[in-house]
Amino acid sequence: MVPLKIFEDGSIHEFNNDNFCHGIIELCEKHIDENRALAFAFLIYDFCNPQIFKVLEDIHYWNALNAISGKLLSIYYIHSREKYFAEDLSAASEIERRSMYPISTGNNSSHLHPILKNYLSLDYNVKLPSILFFQVEGGLISDYFIVELDEESIEKSFIEVKSYIEAAVERLKMIAPEYYGNSQPIFESLKQGIGSIRFRKVLFRNIQKFPVKLLLGWLLGKV
Repeated sequence: MVPLKIFEDGSIHEFNNDNFCHGIIELCEKHIDENRALAFAFLIYDFCNPQIFKVLEDIHYWNALNAISGKLLSIYYIHSREKYFAEDLSAASEIERRSMYPISTGNNSSHLHPILKNYLSLDYNVKLPSILFFQVEGGLISDYFIVELDEESIEKSFIEVKSYIEAAVERLKMIAPEYYGNSQPIFESLKQGIGSIRFRKVLFRNIQKFPVKLLLGWLLGKV
């Protein structure tokens, strides 16, 4: 996890539609060329999701997510407390060498959602917080899917985000280096990994809400 920013002509540029879309694609392609990532993700949230802020601000949680994502999955996240969307190229912090990338914006991150919806041709409202997993090929976002996050406590939110990242990375670890150029099959494998954990989670939640007596009766063949 490494800071993502835009720095041109010796100055930091304000966040806007064009530099956001082009800047993200260019950085993703750079990570692919440098073997720093096989796929990508956005952690999308706003001020109504303080649990996500807390997770990202906690150095122990952050380091864990960074270590898990490693050089297989680059994770970007929206940080709305700063003024600019830009890379602090002068910073000497260790964060520059990591694989999670804060994107700083001037206002509440809700203004980013119309940009994402337009750029990705989304025809539905995205529930926040969410993780947007995506793939890049030929200067474009070639495929994506969105996983909505449900937990509201800090600890459970961390575990939830961590579980999806782990599932994605486990799939990416299965890709042999000679197949790193096959972007779409790589992303299809990632989808399957995330899909399986999402199914298990939803099933688990449904069982939790299921009446115990009815559940036991069903398991014993009495319903």
